[in-house]
Amino acid sequence: MRFTSETEIHERIGVRKGVLPVITYSLPENPSRGKRAWLAMPVADHIEQALGGADLRQVARSIGTIARTLSGLHDEDIYHRDIKPANLFHLNGEWCIGDFGLVSFPEKDALTRTGDYVGSKHYLPREVIEGGNPDSGPVDVYELSKTLWVLATGRQHPIEGYQPSSIPGVTIASALQIKDETVSHLDLLIERCTHPDPSKRPSMSEVADELEALVSEQPSDLSTPLNAAVVGGTKARSEAWMRDHSLYRERDEYAVSTLAALQPRLDAIGREVERITGQPLQSGAISVLNEWDVVGELHNHPENVRSHQAVAMVQMPAFEGRESVHLILGIALCILRDDTVLMVGGILLQVGRGPIEVIWQDGPNTALRGSVKAKEGLDQLLRGIRTNLNAGLVALNRAIDRQGGS
Repeated sequence: MRFTSETEIHERIGVRKGVLPVITYSLPENPSRGKRAWLAMPVADHIEQALGGADLRQVARSIGTIARTLSGLHDEDIYHRDIKPANLFHLNGEWCIGDFGLVSFPEKDALTRTGDYVGSKHYLPREVIEGGNPDSGPVDVYELSKTLWVLATGRQHPIEGYQPSSIPGVTIASALQIKDETVSHLDLLIERCTHPDPSKRPSMSEVADELEALVSEQPSDLSTPLNAAVVGGTKARSEAWMRDHSLYRERDEYAVSTLAALQPRLDAIGREVERITGQPLQSGAISVLNEWDVVGELHNHPENVRSHQAVAMVQMPAFEGRESVHLILGIALCILRDDTVLMVGGILLQVGRGPIEVIWQDGPNTALRGSVKAKEGLDQLLRGIRTNLNAGLVALNRAIDRQGGS
């Protein structure tokens, strides 16, 4: 029972700053319509109401305070597991966390079975949706970053999955149509916090440190004179840096725009699988291709400047001991320092979190960035994926059969 978890955790931690307190409660041994379980808590404002009209720094400050509270709980192996705006409050001038009904802590009796959904689906990372028993610390970090995005953008629900700051459609900057240092820092933090590999997400303490540093206003000491030679050297290095940065951005925009234009054509192939299986198509710059050996080699190429990918994927969901099965159609490209483009396309299969099985692959092929050959090379990869789609469906059937499908 969620009320039991709620009362147990409050008895365990006592009255604590940053946690919405329980005033009193009733937990009947045999609840009924006339004798229900209940909790009494102070009347507090929801975070969205309390932040009404606030700027991004105020939003970041509030989430930083909440991250610091969660960090303290994590130090005691206590994990909330249901972080979202509806469970965050403002009471007596303090930001507070409420609704500990799904909390995890040592010696707690299991409330949810392995593989069950925990928390609100819009805020859940992939490792929870796919089942199993993932580490709760990175789950809290992921959910808090999704909450930060919702509060910063004013959207009703977060974007699901990984949010790379290089993809305009998933950033705070693109949602608000503004660019400044605060927005850039927040988008980079959200990118790290939503990384598909939980082990690569920052700890909750690191999230708190970054947000607190972002909103701190330390006065500068301008009394020490600057050395002219040092200033000149810094200026020259900065100019060279920005020239390189401009070239990087140019290549990044090429990679993003090229595969963004390609994505609808890849989705059209993927929708054939969607219609056959009845499972929804997932598409975009999904990081699943990072587990493909050849894409890993592109990422690690010593001359790699920018890598990007387009994916259309259909997933057969996990249930009753059966692992999920993913049929993946993907194209990845890598731009080298000499403007050579490496392109690879493939049809892949993944069962659960197991290794990628390559059903069909073409590449890596090479061309010069922006050339006709580069365009023709991408067209060739698309044709190859469609031509070999039957082989992908055969592999999907085989994977389903191995798990007792019919």
